[in-house]
Amino acid sequence: MEWRIPTKTDTQMNEAKTPELKPANDNPWYWLATLYGEMGNDGEINAAIARKNRMAWNRWFAKALSVEQRDKLLKKEFSPEELTPLTPKEEAELVVAFTTRSGRTD
Repeated sequence: MEWRIPTKTDTQMNEAKTPELKPANDNPWYWLATLYGEMGNDGEINAAIARKNRMAWNRWFAKALSVEQRDKLLKKEFSPEELTPLTPKEEAELVVAFTTRSGRTD
């Protein structure tokens, strides 16, 4: 490997690759991951909220899993319940919860 002194162009390229940091609460993926609540300010995890968030996340994405992917996950730590896609009614309820979590009214 050849070592060289970085040039201004190298620095500009590295800066361009670094995304602007934004607060987690401005991120729709974070809203889904914390749909039913966040960790307490003291860092304490509420197991019931964590389980409900995990269930919502996994069931939301379960619709995109192939049979093979689902079978692989079932052999790991996932329960059949959390890999079952949401029903249309449950999905509508999740959308309402997501909208509420986002803080948006439009």
